[in-house]
Amino acid sequence: MKKLNFALAAINSLVVLGINLSLFAANFSLPALYFCLWAISPWCAVLIITHLINNRHFLKNLAILSLIIGGLAAAALINIAYIHPDPQGGLAVIALPLYQWLCLLLAVPLLFYFSRQNGHS
Repeated sequence: MKKLNFALAAINSLVVLGINLSLFAANFSLPALYFCLWAISPWCAVLIITHLINNRHFLKNLAILSLIIGGLAAAALINIAYIHPDPQGGLAVIALPLYQWLCLLLAVPLLFYFSRQNGHS
């Protein structure tokens, strides 16, 4: 399960980085690099959590959560960048990692609690 979580976090990071770098391609600068780091920060947290926890049931649920959050984030970024681009899209690009962090901060403790309740440790 750890390999699956590592792969999902890497794929989500690459997708987010690819879209963000394509948005910043015209005028890449140091703040653009900071935005890219901010965009992949939730997936760095998933990598750290995956490395620290060995509970198989928890890791399976974390993979499902990563797939859902990553898929929704990728869909939102594609929508913002390519389907319906407008000037306010930049705000959404900045706010999207915040929403991912909120989902992780709310869901990961619950996943950990309920995976420990089932006796899978």
